[in-house]
Amino acid sequence: QGIMSMAIDVTERRKAEEVQAQLGAILQQTTDAVIGNDLEGRVFSWNRGAEAMFGYQMAEIVGQPVEILAPEDRKHEAVETGLIAKAGESISNFETVRLKKTGETIDVSITSSPVKDSKGKIVGVSAIIRDITERKMAEESLRKHEEQLRRAEKMNAIGRLAGGVAHDFNNLLSVIGGNAEFLLSSLEKNDPHREEIEEIQKAVRRGAELTKQLLVFGQKQVVQPQPVNLNELSAEMNKMLKRLIDAA
Repeated sequence: QGIMSMAIDVTERRKAEEVQAQLGAILQQTTDAVIGNDLEGRVFSWNRGAEAMFGYQMAEIVGQPVEILAPEDRKHEAVETGLIAKAGESISNFETVRLKKTGETIDVSITSSPVKDSKGKIVGVSAIIRDITERKMAEESLRKHEEQLRRAEKMNAIGRLAGGVAHDFNNLLSVIGGNAEFLLSSLEKNDPHREEIEEIQKAVRRGAELTKQLLVFGQKQVVQPQPVNLNELSAEMNKMLKRLIDAA
């Protein structure tokens, strides 16, 4: 029975060793970085995924402080992670930024948990780090696209509003212009009021040009710039303003 018991113990130990070997192989082959560090923050395990992600070989990183992987403004996170691990707690999918050997920063998602020895004592922290840089870039691209879409929708709404206002304004101008034409035709050529009515007609024409610009904006048509004589425009405005001031 003793020999049989020893044989069973050896078999179970071999199975356990095989399982450990398989787990070790999986950890080495995964593209995620799997890093172990002690409670003082020194790296003691480093898989191939970590080598590929950060650019450090195991020989040059083991024994180094884990905060070497963090930008200056993120180094406090390693200390905080250690404190959380000492309390026996885990962190899941914490998104932050980490630093490659080249100095390039990458967006990462970190899941960390305490490492215990055979007696259940917490001796360190294990972290699984996933590079999410491409995902972040895709999210940012989507955010910008959505922002551009909202802006385009807003401009379309403003364009429709401008077009509606322009049509209503055109109707008012038509009434004003028609009445001005009727009044002008009923006055003698030397009537002093003809000038005021002619100014009304000029204002109607300028209003029509304005509504045309609003319609162009609303329909997103190409605007063709036209030359304007500022002296003539200023002289006409002076006449109108002078009459308004004299009337006041």
